[in-house]
Amino acid sequence: MVRARRDRLEDAILGLPDTFVLGRREHRTPNTILASFKGIEGEAFLWDLDRRGVAASTGSACSSESLEADATLRAMVSDADLAHTAVRFSLSRFTSEEEIDAAVEAVRATVERLRSISSTYS
Repeated sequence: MVRARRDRLEDAILGLPDTFVLGRREHRTPNTILASFKGIEGEAFLWDLDRRGVAASTGSACSSESLEADATLRAMVSDADLAHTAVRFSLSRFTSEEEIDAAVEAVRATVERLRSISSTYS
């Protein structure tokens, strides 16, 4: 159940242009997505998501409070800019279909808004 919901959210994220999910599904925990959104700073992404009622975090689960991309992301991503755009979504067995629907819409709207004002995305 958690994996199916994660995969549905992940498929929606991957449907957005210039968006990448780090790690293959079969090698990750069934409740987590780590995605990078080209041209969008992770902190701005979180701010927009929070305003839309979606909680997420930046970086990998083992990241620190530093503004530098953590070592895990640097090892996984060849493009240093993408390492700064990583956002982690975590689900639980209590995550509902309605919450996935809301997250999908929030991610889509956030990506559209932030890319429309980005100086680095074209």
